[in-house]
Amino acid sequence: MKILYLHGLKGSPEGLKATYMKENYGAYVPRLDTQELQSLQVSQEADNWEGLSFDDIAKAIQIPLMQSRNAVTAGNPDVIIGSSMGGAILSRLVEEGTWSGPCIFLASAARRLFGILKLPPQVGKQSYWIHGSNDTIIPWRDSMNIAKNSGGTVEIIDDCHRLARTVELGSLECAIEKVRQ
Repeated sequence: MKILYLHGLKGSPEGLKATYMKENYGAYVPRLDTQELQSLQVSQEADNWEGLSFDDIAKAIQIPLMQSRNAVTAGNPDVIIGSSMGGAILSRLVEEGTWSGPCIFLASAARRLFGILKLPPQVGKQSYWIHGSNDTIIPWRDSMNIAKNSGGTVEIIDDCHRLARTVELGSLECAIEKVRQ
């Protein structure tokens, strides 16, 4: 099984979850250039993305979105996992038709960055959402609502935005098994 992992805004291919995915599943983890999006967030003092326009976000996220499209095309994955910003990018790839396979969203910023409230039915039912109940960046209700609207599965765990416990608790492994079925 080939897995593509899209890291978050401040994540990297060397992060905890990315490293776990590479070491245990041979996942491909491209380095997404998030500099412009980080600069926008800092300039607007918007840690949780509130107050930023979708147009400004769309301009700032073009490079990592293009890099992610290229990774899907070149890698032909079986499953894509997106963490926070990576989850928002994954939802955009689904929305535009670049990806229609199984998805795992970790504290997805889909609603905050793109206003996405629902995935198409053929993908929604193949989606698994994990979110931390103590997330102060992206409210867990965002994942709960998108999963519910899309027919996906959602798991709320006792964790913060980084979701470091997904590895420790086995939640990520469970999600991968679930979407493989």
